[in-house]
Amino acid sequence: MQPIYYFLPMILLLGLFTSYEDVKKSKIRNKWIITAIIYSALVNSMLYFNDKINLEYLLLLILNAVLCLTFGFILWYFKFWSAGDAKLIFAYSTLIPLNTFFRGFIQFFPGVSIWINLAAISTIYLIIVLIIKSKKTAVFVALKNTFIPKEIVAFALFLFGISWIIKGLLGLLGISNLLIIVLFSMCISILILKNLKKKLNELIIAGIIFSILRIVIDKNALTLFSIAATAAALVIWLFFFRFFFNVSENIFVKKVGLNNVKIGQVVSKKFELNVKKHKITIEKSRKLSKKDVDLLKSIKIGKTRKNKFILIRDSMPFAPAVFASILVTIIVKGNILIYIKSLF
Repeated sequence: MQPIYYFLPMILLLGLFTSYEDVKKSKIRNKWIITAIIYSALVNSMLYFNDKINLEYLLLLILNAVLCLTFGFILWYFKFWSAGDAKLIFAYSTLIPLNTFFRGFIQFFPGVSIWINLAAISTIYLIIVLIIKSKKTAVFVALKNTFIPKEIVAFALFLFGISWIIKGLLGLLGISNLLIIVLFSMCISILILKNLKKKLNELIIAGIIFSILRIVIDKNALTLFSIAATAAALVIWLFFFRFFFNVSENIFVKKVGLNNVKIGQVVSKKFELNVKKHKITIEKSRKLSKKDVDLLKSIKIGKTRKNKFILIRDSMPFAPAVFASILVTIIVKGNILIYIKSLF
């Protein structure tokens, strides 16, 4: 019997329960994550003691799951989704046997196929929502916030300048896959840009220095392949990490009355209100605490009280998309793009 059949019941249960609760309650409970991980540990232990898998397989499975969790929390750090979504994809990665990633198998990180499939499904969904819900003004504002010349130059220079260093460091670990190198380089460049956004001039200078060093030391720096890889990473960053994020801030937003705010909701737009000479300010992207909720609900401003609202981020429920990407991964045995290519 194929290993996937040992895990399929848990995959289906996890997908159905978490998808339902994410859509209905915008919440992924830890009990489902923990149950899935325990199930995976028990089944993999059974397979190991019955000589179906070996220690090397288990170590690779754990490494793959940890890398999936790492990328999941990077997306959480950039506020693309919740921590629950990151933990969910980690749970799934422990349930999928490595031989499932037949198409597009990458040593040390075969689970990258899950991410590629998730990106494809999410992109289709977001494009449909964009066409249906988005207004032209929202798209123009998103484009304006996406294509900021200085930030693009800083990111491109830093990405080009450090990718060969990342390649060398990963090479020491025996990792030479281009996709993994590009992903790591992108993540590091994005983190640097996010944390040093107020020092763009210094960042551009540093990027120029790293880029010159690469051109001098790396003989393959200016090859067509190297430039194409950098350009592709730049496009992915602009498209997924910039444009879709900016436009979603105008699409996935809801007005919530101050009486109806809840703990944990994320503020989509900076909230300011003057009450009796006191100014109440809640910054954008802040997760409402109990103190914030109590404060907002306690505001007394007469008859206008019921008309006051705050803009709350109404995030896309990712659990169904993650479940769909897992099913696609199992059905096509890996990367959906490679599968589509094989049809022609």
